[in-house]
Amino acid sequence: MTEWIECTLDKLGEIVGGATPSTKCEDYYGGSIPWITPKDLSSFKGRYITSGERNITEKGLASCSAQMMPKDAVLFTSRAPIGYVAIASQSVCTNQGFKSIVVNDKADPLFVYYLLKYNKDAIEAMGSGTTFKEVSGAPECRQGSWPGTAWRWRCSKRSSAPSWPVLQLPSGAAGQSCPCSGRCRTYS
Repeated sequence: MTEWIECTLDKLGEIVGGATPSTKCEDYYGGSIPWITPKDLSSFKGRYITSGERNITEKGLASCSAQMMPKDAVLFTSRAPIGYVAIASQSVCTNQGFKSIVVNDKADPLFVYYLLKYNKDAIEAMGSGTTFKEVSGAPECRQGSWPGTAWRWRCSKRSSAPSWPVLQLPSGAAGQSCPCSGRCRTYS
């Protein structure tokens, strides 16, 4: 029988929200800081994104709770709509329509990208809201066995985290560590 080890997605990296500087202040826009919105990902077909339609200034960044995210942060739209995914190819910030993951050194950004992309429908189904659906908090992920050379995921609801599904991940193969920040064992 396969042993399943549970961890939250925040064990793969830091979950970071975004924000929007006041649109009433022209000094906040037109700078050199890439500012990504869900609209920017709506027709985006690539995996790595460099910039969006608009940039903000340092003053704009300082005026709100948006944070700079490093290259390889995984950008995930959490509302309007839920489930667009991209990887930052350089430092960027996002608006409040994102719950992005600054992946730690125990996880791979591409793995997190595909994990979220694969589980988009399950995560979207967990959204709630009257004006538009939104997911909040952090998904919980559950690790499973290494199925040969490919990853395998399954989703299910979990009552302790009602706004996110449980994501089942493989825990590793010979000599490889799982992506969950060392909470899981290395297989030999």
